[in-house]
Amino acid sequence: MIAAPAAPAAAPRARLPLAVLAQGRAHLGKGVTRFFITDDDFARNRNWEEILGRIIEMREQEGLQFGFLIQVDAQAYRIPNFVEKCKRAGCSRGFIGLER
Repeated sequence: MIAAPAAPAAAPRARLPLAVLAQGRAHLGKGVTRFFITDDDFARNRNWEEILGRIIEMREQEGLQFGFLIQVDAQAYRIPNFVEKCKRAGCSRGFIGLER
């Protein structure tokens, strides 16, 4: 019997910073002020810091008022500055995925 090789893991869904901002601005223009960023794990998106930095700029420099929640893993709080930057950007909740 020959064992089949394991299937490669699917790449996690993660949007680029400009795409997140463009979608956010489009929805803000329609009156939507609450968002759920549903990347597989926002904390593991290699661009999380840039995304949050740009969201902070939108809120603080442009005066745009909106909030959002994110999906993260249970260890996200260990990433330096992650929780603080999320709060400053307007994130009010995190959906924590627990996996084996």
